[in-house]
Amino acid sequence: MDLKSIIVLVGLCIGSFTLIAVVIVYLRQKSVGNGGVLLAIMGLILIGGLSIWQQISIELPGDIKIVISSLQEEYQELSEEVSTINDENKSVLKSIAMLEVELQKITFDKSKVLNATEQIQQKTNSINSTVSDLKFKLDAKKIELKKLTDKYQ
Repeated sequence: MDLKSIIVLVGLCIGSFTLIAVVIVYLRQKSVGNGGVLLAIMGLILIGGLSIWQQISIELPGDIKIVISSLQEEYQELSEEVSTINDENKSVLKSIAMLEVELQKITFDKSKVLNATEQIQQKTNSINSTVSDLKFKLDAKKIELKKLTDKYQ
């Protein structure tokens, strides 16, 4: 039994009960008020309307709106959203699997990294010693220049 059949069956039961209630009140009191008329209309709509129409909308004065609809449309919309989410989920899982494969391909050779680090350290030390030698020679030239300027003054 699908959802639409269940909704129609429930609509028939509830509509029948509302009509029976209106008939019982009429037989006892010999009059039906506004509430009874509204119940009778709702019962008729539930009995006949849901099997024919997907949605029934009743607008009353004073901005009162009554909407009776089957859940079949909502069920279809939700099932479409679920399928879309499942497709996106599969795409994400596929991307994750591809990333895992790529990560497994990446390997580091520890000895190569250590050798490169040592070479960089040696070059840095060499540059530092050259800079120190140049500073020492520059200081010596400054002192020699100062002596010469003092001598000729």
